[in-house]
Amino acid sequence: MVRIHAKQKHSEASDQQQFLYDCDSTCGIDEIALELARISNLQAKIHALAIELQPLLLPFHGDPKAISLVRALSEAKSYASMNQLVYNKPLSYHPLRNHVKAIDRELSSVSPLPGIPDLDQFRRILTDWEYVNEDTIQLLWAGKVMDKGKRLSDYIGTNEKTKIVLKLQSPDSYPA
Repeated sequence: MVRIHAKQKHSEASDQQQFLYDCDSTCGIDEIALELARISNLQAKIHALAIELQPLLLPFHGDPKAISLVRALSEAKSYASMNQLVYNKPLSYHPLRNHVKAIDRELSSVSPLPGIPDLDQFRRILTDWEYVNEDTIQLLWAGKVMDKGKRLSDYIGTNEKTKIVLKLQSPDSYPA
């Protein structure tokens, strides 16, 4: 497996999102780009939701009405955190998607909590926001855009014990 260290900066004001991803060297660049965009989008959604919702849930820790939502948010935040990078653990789309679904399910089932505005605004973060356009995402390796018609092995060879750093960017952003 090739270990990819993916980096994505969503805006000038935001921190850089980073995560690890494993794939075969025979995978197509288009497949990898789609998967990395999906993971980056889910990771960013979880972080945005944690920033907005977690402070509002602090008074409800231990409250039976909110405990499942607090737990779902905490588990998702832990899985999508930068600690995964530190501990050399790659992220995967399906577990991230399951965490987002669990948060969405808990947001739907929790009864109104005093002091928390409409919970639907938080559900919109999970459903409506797209940070990286999956169709137009570009992968940069060694400062060059990787062509979507090629395979990863066309760039790095067939060595399956390789670690590379890729930058995710939209085609209209200025390369850094």
